[in-house]
Formats: sequence, C-alpha cells, structure tokens
Amino acid sequence: MPAYILNWNPANWSWHDLGQTISRVRRGGTIEDQWSSGKTKRLPLGSRVFLLKQGLEPKGIMASGWTCSEPYEGSHWDETRSRQGDKAYFIKFAYDAVLDPNRETLLDPRGFTEGPVRDVHWAPQASGTSIPDLAAAQLEMLWSQHIRSEHQIGHADQEISVLEGIIQTRLIRHRSRERSLRNAKVQSALVRGSLRCEVPGCGFDFELKYGPIGHGYAQVHHLKPLGSLNEPTRMSLDDLAVVCANCHAMIHLGGESRPLAGLIAGH
Repeated sequence: MPAYILNWNPANWSWHDLGQTISRVRRGGTIEDQWSSGKTKRLPLGSRVFLLKQGLEPKGIMASGWTCSEPYEGSHWDETRSRQGDKAYFIKFAYDAVLDPNRETLLDPRGFTEGPVRDVHWAPQASGTSIPDLAAAQLEMLWSQHIRSEHQIGHADQEISVLEGIIQTRLIRHRSRERSLRNAKVQSALVRGSLRCEVPGCGFDFELKYGPIGHGYAQVHHLKPLGSLNEPTRMSLDDLAVVCANCHAMIHLGGESRPLAGLIAGH
C-alpha cells in the first residue's frame, strides 16, 4: 500500500479547529478532512498518509490517516496564486491519530538516524511526496511506538500499522487488527454511495433500515482470514468487504471463513 507525506506549515494556514479534531479522533470518531496534495494526482484511494508539521518549531510528524478519495482539482490555497490561475489537487482522508503540537512531542524525522527512513527527504516543498515501501514499514513501527509513548491511542489494543497478523503479547495473545484500515474502507464505500452489504443477494443498508442512527455503520470482513496468516501481511482496501451483521455471522459460523459468493443460496 503506498504511503505519502502531507505538509502543514502554520505560517501559511491556521488550523483553527485543530483542538476539536484531536478531541473527536480520541473519542473514537471518524474525521474526514480535506488536504492539499500539491500538484500530484497520484495518491490513490486507500493510501497511507502522514502529516508533517513544518515551519516554526516544533516540527515533525503529527498525524496519520488513510485517503478516502481520489485527488481532485481545486483552486490553490494561496489566493494570490489562485487568482493567477494556479491549480492544486486535494484529497480527503480519515485520521487515525493526531498529536497536539502545543502540548505533545511530535515524531521528529531529524532523529531518524538508522534504517530506510533516514534516506527519505523529510523537508519537501509540497504535499504528495512518496515514501518508499521499506521506509514506510519502518515509519509505521516508529509512529506506533511514538503514539503509544504519548498515551494517545483511544483504544487499548489499537495498532497504527498496515501489517496485519502480527502476534502481539499483552494480557492475552491475539492477532493485531487495524481499525484505521476498516475506517478507511467504510469511508471509501460512503464516498462511492452507500454502505450496502457486499454479499451477493443481500445488499442490506443499516441507514435505509434504521434511519440516521444507522448512518456510517457497517461491519468489515477480511477476505483473507487473519487466522490463516503465518507472518505479517500487508493489507489493502481490496482485501476487505463491507458486510451486514447477519452475513458476517454466517460467514464465520462454526469457525469458518466462507466466501461471499454463494453464501446466500442461489447467489
């Protein structure tokens, strides 16, 4: 899964509702934000993004998330350049972690002295810089460790990593599951229209059935069972499916992981 750097320089744009964003993310809310991707159109839906604060100190990585739209063209954020006809591209992404630069320590790339992350250009002029795969994998580990050290994960067993199937040992032994990837799957489905169950012959939509209380709710199923993974495996949105609770129960009834096709008789 591709990973990219997004930039924020407070000297260019004041983030007035940053406190509200942080509060909502830590309460477990899914926040969809718009951000400039510079002049690039190459950020695909479901890409991993890291938000890098530049300009005045403190500098460093302060947030992460997943893109939930393809890049789209818009007016440049700089009004002068916009009047000159300059165009920029934007993406929408859902946060999974945000640090407060006024109260918390950011993950400063200037401290990256070992491994592939050391060779990444951490002072890009614009958003949209690609992070090589090996560096992205190392960054996920460093970011996860940093977030945990700041005590900012809202759920005790949440992992900020796209490598699923890692056997973790805490009070119990379990396989790590990536909530942020699930959130991105839900957001991408909403962007495309609705959260209908993807099992052929079903199509159940919680919002259509229950009204506003069901908006944005669905269950997400791993097409590749995590229990079958012998080693950490990189997952993408294509490895997940939106399903309703009934179909999800039938898929796994008796400890199985049945394919979606044919789950409902005649489909």
